Amino acid sequence: MPRPDYSYPGGLLCCDGQEVQCRGEGDFAASDVVRKKGNLEIPSYLRDAHYSGHEMLGRGVGYKYPHDYPGHFVEQQYLPEEIKDYRFYEEES
Repeated sequence: MPRPDYSYPGGLLCCDGQEVQCRGEGDFAASDVVRKKGNLEIPSYLRDAHYSGHEMLGRGVGYKYPHDYPGHFVEQQYLPEEIKDYRFYEEES
């Protein structure tokens, strides 16, 4: 099984043996958004919450751990608000 390639923004999506296609589409799309939008704010519930006081900053609060839910799936927004509806990679059927 191919391992993720962390040097590419879309690398985490590339674990199914189709990393070439993923890089060709998802990586370029993600890189393009970063160039156009710059650094965007990550949702607070995805931010580091391993230290005391993180709750006061809202960090980690409201995160839904997918493995605690049926089917290991949960509806939660992982992208910054400004790009929440972007699709970086669509699997070909």
